[in-house]
Amino acid sequence: MPQLSPVHINFDMKKYEGAEKLLEIWFFYDEDRISLCRGCPNLLELKRAQIEHLLKMAHCEIVAEYHNKRQFSFILSESSLFITKNRIILKTCGQTQILQSLKPLIRYAMRLGFAKYVLYYSRRSFLFPELQAEPHGDFKNEISVLDKFCKTGAGYTLGRLNGDCWNFYRGQSTSAQLKEPPGQTLELMMRDLNPVRMEVFYARASHSAEEATKCSGIADLFPHGRVSSYLFTPCGYSANGLMNEDEYFTVHVTPEPEFSYVSFETNVAMDNYPAFISRVLDIFQPESFICTFFSDSSSTYSTHAILEKAVTLSGYCRCDLHSACMDYGRKLTFVKYFRVSDRSEGADAVLVAETMGQEVDSLLI
Repeated sequence: MPQLSPVHINFDMKKYEGAEKLLEIWFFYDEDRISLCRGCPNLLELKRAQIEHLLKMAHCEIVAEYHNKRQFSFILSESSLFITKNRIILKTCGQTQILQSLKPLIRYAMRLGFAKYVLYYSRRSFLFPELQAEPHGDFKNEISVLDKFCKTGAGYTLGRLNGDCWNFYRGQSTSAQLKEPPGQTLELMMRDLNPVRMEVFYARASHSAEEATKCSGIADLFPHGRVSSYLFTPCGYSANGLMNEDEYFTVHVTPEPEFSYVSFETNVAMDNYPAFISRVLDIFQPESFICTFFSDSSSTYSTHAILEKAVTLSGYCRCDLHSACMDYGRKLTFVKYFRVSDRSEGADAVLVAETMGQEVDSLLI
C-alpha cells in the first residue's frame, strides 16, 4: 500500500470541522452508442493525473491507497475517495471545497463514454460554519451550485433547523428517471466522543495506523474486509475497508475533545443493523449521534421500520425521526439519538416511549 510522507495536523488548532461533505455519483451510458471495439466505459480507467486534479480542486490529497479488481480506495488528507466502474464517492472534511471538483469529474466521465448520471450530496450541519468557503457555509447556496449540473434535483433538510440537522440533495442529468443498482447505505455521524476511547487515535498512544485499527476494535467490525488505514500526526485517523463486489466501509476520527467527531459509513447489507450500530457505538461512545439509512425495496427495506420503532438503542434515546420516500421505491430514514446520562433519565425515556406504544430496547436500563 503506497503512502506519502506523514500528514501533520496543527495541534494548536482551536477549531476543526470533522463533519464531512459527501458526494456520490452513479454514471450511466447509452448502450446503443457504445462501440463493440471500445467496450463499456469504466471509471477505473481514470488517469492518476485526473484523479489528483479532482482532489486538488477540492483542496485535499492522497495519503494512502488500496485497490482490488472492482474498486479503487484512497485515504485523503481530509477523508476518502472510492471509485468503481460506474460509481464515485468523494468524502471530504475540514475546509475542503468538494463542489469545485464536480465540473472536471463529470467532464472526465463523459470523455470515457458515460452519458448520464445520478448525483447525491449530503452533509451534517457544521459545528463551525463560519470556517467554510462559499458555497459550503449555506445549504441553499450549495443547492444553487448542484442545480447547475442537474436537470431535476431536490434538496432536503432533516432534523432541527435550530439544532443538529442533515442536508441531503438528489439530482440527475436527465429528466427521464434513471434506475440505479439496488443497494443501501448506512451512515453514523457521532459527536462528543469518550476521551478515553479517543486516546488510541493519537500518534503518542499508537505506534501505527494498524495498531490503532486493532486496539480500537475497528478491525473486528468486518474481519474479512481488507482495511487500509492512516494515523495522522499528532492525532486523527482514517480507514477504508473493501469487501466483496462493490462493498466498502469508511471511518474518520477527529479525536480532539473540543470538537471530537467520528463518521462511519458502509453499503454492506446486514440482517440486523441495530445490533451492528450498537457495536460501532461501543467503540466510540459518543454523547449523541445521527444515523441515516438509505435503501431501495430490497431485503434491507424492513430496516426503515425497525429504526422508526427504535425509540431507544443501546443506552441512547431518540430525539428526532424523519422518513422520506424517493423515486423507484427508495426510502431515507433519519434518526438522532442522545446518550441517557443516568438511570432516572433512562426510566423517563422508557415511560414516554411505552406511553406512545413504541418499542423499547431492553439494553437501555
